[in-house]
Amino acid sequence: MNKHQINNIIYDLNPKNCLSKFQNPSLRYAFFLAGISYGITILVSILTHDLPSVSFHKEALFEIPVTAFNTTVLIPILEEIFFFGIPISTTNNPIGIFVIGIIWPILHLFSPLNVESYSLSLNAFFATLPVLFFHFKVWKSGLGWVSIIFHCGYNTLIQSFRCGQYITTCSEFNENNFEFPEFYILLGITILSICIVYFLQRKKEEDEYIEKVLRDKSLKNN
Repeated sequence: MNKHQINNIIYDLNPKNCLSKFQNPSLRYAFFLAGISYGITILVSILTHDLPSVSFHKEALFEIPVTAFNTTVLIPILEEIFFFGIPISTTNNPIGIFVIGIIWPILHLFSPLNVESYSLSLNAFFATLPVLFFHFKVWKSGLGWVSIIFHCGYNTLIQSFRCGQYITTCSEFNENNFEFPEFYILLGITILSICIVYFLQRKKEEDEYIEKVLRDKSLKNN
């Protein structure tokens, strides 16, 4: 790895540059940075694992059936699309993009899904911060699906640990998981969201291409 490549990595991992595209557009490079970002997240998650949840009420708020499919596939996809994909595909306003994106780690304060009290999960909040800026950058680079893959993989790892340690009550992945009407609603919303963000991303790429062609033509005429 030469000095130029190292400088690119440092630049792309710098939170100040999170709303610019990758210096290197290759998939290999995107996967490499994803590995670094999620590696840091896993480390932070381990280091903050013993942080207590801040509870201030004793009554149950709600219970959502926790299944392998919705917590490791559907929910991560929806998070990626709503907090990063759609905002970045529809606006170039950095403040708007950042404000919507920052809601994502804030919502992770209210984990796990089976809420037995009004609690703030500091561990989940701090664990999302290292990858927050990566999500911005990978979607800005038009590679949102890379972020989705790693997000689903990370959730699978965490959910496996939580279920194995009996931290979260998890139902098995079988036909009974699909008896909940919420599952079909969530599945439908996810499929629709994927279609919408795909259309928005393609439109944004076309607009950027047309803008580049017009700009190059203008410079050539001058």
